Amino acid sequence: MQLLSELQVAIVASGERDYSMVRGDTGPLVYPALHVWIYWLLSLVPSIRVAQYVFAIVYLANLALAMAIYCVAGAPAWTMALLSVSRRVHSIHALRLFNDPFCTLLASAALLAAVKRRMWAATVLLSLATAVKMSALLFLPAHLYILVMYYAPPGRFMLHLALFAAIQVVVAAPFLATSPSAYISGAFELSRTFQHQWTVNWRFIPEALFVSQTWATVTFAAWIGSLLAVLVAWTQGVVRVPLVSAVYRWMMCHPPVPVTGDTSQPEPSRVAALWWLVMLVGIATARSLHYQFYVWYWFGVPYLVIWRIGSTIPLLLRITAIGLIELSWNVFPSRNWSSAMLLGVHVSVIALVLAAELKRPVLRVKSSKPKNE
Repeated sequence: MQLLSELQVAIVASGERDYSMVRGDTGPLVYPALHVWIYWLLSLVPSIRVAQYVFAIVYLANLALAMAIYCVAGAPAWTMALLSVSRRVHSIHALRLFNDPFCTLLASAALLAAVKRRMWAATVLLSLATAVKMSALLFLPAHLYILVMYYAPPGRFMLHLALFAAIQVVVAAPFLATSPSAYISGAFELSRTFQHQWTVNWRFIPEALFVSQTWATVTFAAWIGSLLAVLVAWTQGVVRVPLVSAVYRWMMCHPPVPVTGDTSQPEPSRVAALWWLVMLVGIATARSLHYQFYVWYWFGVPYLVIWRIGSTIPLLLRITAIGLIELSWNVFPSRNWSSAMLLGVHVSVIALVLAAELKRPVLRVKSSKPKNE
C-alpha cells in the first residue's frame, strides 16, 4: 500500500506494538492506530487492483455523504454536480491509495451527524477520523464551538471531550500498553519537517525559511489568529452576541445564546458552513499541503463557493474560483504562481463566505430537546 508499506504491515502483523520499531521503505510509522488497522485489512486483499476497487467504493461513499450534507443543509441540488468534477480527487482515491479518503469519510459522517443534530455521534465519528489521521483535528474547533453555543453545558461538554479521548485510547490500546510515549510522539508528531519540493501552498517561500522552526511558528500563529478572528466575527454577526460574553455565560452554566421557551438550535446550513469554513482556515494557514490533502476540504468547496458566498459575486466568477483551486492542485510539481494563486483564492473565499454569513438573517430551529443529547 502507498502509505503503510508491506514491511510495516508485516512488522505489526508479527506482533510488534512499539511504534518506534515499526519502520519500512516509506520511513517510520507516523499515523494513528486506526490507520494501521485499516491498512492491515487492506493488506489481505489479493491485489492492488482489488484495493483500488475498495478505494473507488470509499470515493462513492464520500460523494454520497457530501450529497447528504448538502441535502440536509438545503443547498441547491445542482451544486452537487460539481462534487465529482475534480481530477485530482479521483486520483487520490482510486490511484494513490492514500489514507486521506478514509479520514475524510469519517469526518464527513461526523459533519452529517452534526447537521442532523446528533452530537454524540458527531463526537464519536470525528474521534475515529482523528484516529486515522491527525488532520481531522482541523474540524474540532467548529465542533466544540457548536457544542458550547447550542448543545453542551460545561458538564456535558467535558463528557464529549472524555468520549473523544476514550476512543483514541481504545483504538490505540495495544500500542499504548507497550510504549505510550512512542505511540503519541509517532502518531501525533507536531515537529515534523516537511520537504519544500512537495509543498502545494508555499512554493514561493524560500526553502531555508520553509523548513525552519520560525516558519512553523508563524503558520501556527496565523492559524490560531485566523481561527479566533473567524469565531469572534461569527459569534458577533451570526449568533449576535459577543464571544467573550457567550463563553462567560456558558461557564456560569447559562445558555450562551439567550433564548426564551424552547431550546434554540442552529440552522443545518450554518453548521455545515462553519465546519467547512474552519477547515479552510486550517488549509490556508497549514505549514505545508501535500497533494493528497486536497480531499480534506474538496467536498465543501462547491458548498462554500457556489452557495454560501451567494449572488453578491457573479456565478461565473464563483465557478472560476473553483477552477483555479482545481488548477493549483493539478500543477505538478507546484510552481510559485500556482501556490500564490491557491493562497489568494483560499483567503478570498474565507473572507467572502464570512462576509456573506454575517449578512444573512438569523433563523434558528426550535426544538424542546436536541436529538441525541
